[in-house]
Amino acid sequence: MRAPAAVAALVVAGCAAKLPPPAPFPEACPVCKQPIEDPETFTSDGLLGVRWGELSPRAETHMTLTQGQPHLRSGFGLEFAAALSRDDRYRFFVFHDWTVGAWGDQQHGEVMWENGGGFKATFLGDLTLYELYALVSDSLLAGFGGVTGGSSVALGNVLGGGLGARLFRAFAVEVTGHWLYSTGAPFIAPDLTSSAGRSVGDISLSLLFDTCSFGWCNRGARRQESKDVTCAIYTDARDLVCKAAKKEGGDARDRLCQHAREAMALSDTEGPALARDAVARFLGDLATRENGAPHAAAELTLANTNDCLAQWRSCGRKQECLLDQKGETIKTRRLYAPYVVELLAALGCDADGHATPDCNYVCEDPAAKPDICR
Repeated sequence: MRAPAAVAALVVAGCAAKLPPPAPFPEACPVCKQPIEDPETFTSDGLLGVRWGELSPRAETHMTLTQGQPHLRSGFGLEFAAALSRDDRYRFFVFHDWTVGAWGDQQHGEVMWENGGGFKATFLGDLTLYELYALVSDSLLAGFGGVTGGSSVALGNVLGGGLGARLFRAFAVEVTGHWLYSTGAPFIAPDLTSSAGRSVGDISLSLLFDTCSFGWCNRGARRQESKDVTCAIYTDARDLVCKAAKKEGGDARDRLCQHAREAMALSDTEGPALARDAVARFLGDLATRENGAPHAAAELTLANTNDCLAQWRSCGRKQECLLDQKGETIKTRRLYAPYVVELLAALGCDADGHATPDCNYVCEDPAAKPDICR
């Protein structure tokens, strides 16, 4: 009973890493000139849609210490962040805030307007559930109302750095330390009799909600690409064979279609061809029946092109298998799946073996052949 179980295990394993890898490319795929390292791999974006940006209302509270005396200001603002990398691990942001209270002292404004920007960089690779990130920022702060010294506005620069945590890519809390510098009058010491200098420290707590979590600013997730060259064989059948037979005139097209219909017929002495081999058998049989016709060379070329494209597709399958053993996914899949009935139409023939009025077959996706099969 052990032997059947072992055989079944090997069959199910498929391209598993435990099996010996396929032969190297120069041996397994002569038509493929590139080594396995050449194909570009594909990395998915994960569970959540990738966003082109983040738009977050924010509430924040600042505490400025001037020689040990705290000054509070609180308010609301709006922040927009744009991803610098597709996985959103690095982001550039700009913000606009309005706060009320005081900064540095009671003489630099009662209402503050702040505009700035900065960068955020996350520590984690997966942002699906939670995220930890560092941030740096720089902004211009302007205070209005209650400004002493005959000035209508007090200006300052705010340089900051801190840490943030975000949950479900929606709710975030940030703690940031700042260095504030007054470009105008210096700050007044708590005793109101001396100067406290032009720079003070500041710490803030911000709460943000990213409205893009509703999904309205997601962009399409990265998807695996495909290169389908099936139409190439149909185009060659039309241009190299059908049009050549038409140019010959006479009954050349009628004979071509009759031979094509005979090549499709099942044989009593041979078993039916597998789907992947049917096109090759059809083209080979057609070239044999057309032997001696002026366009027979074009039919041989068509058969050789089909063989080359089939090998090109097989090389792509081997690439996928080898990369899968390494836990990677190929970026662009190779597709080639011709049908005999479609070839018959591309040759300018109907299902009964009669020539159609013209060689006017049109492909839906006329992708070019790979260079190796040109």
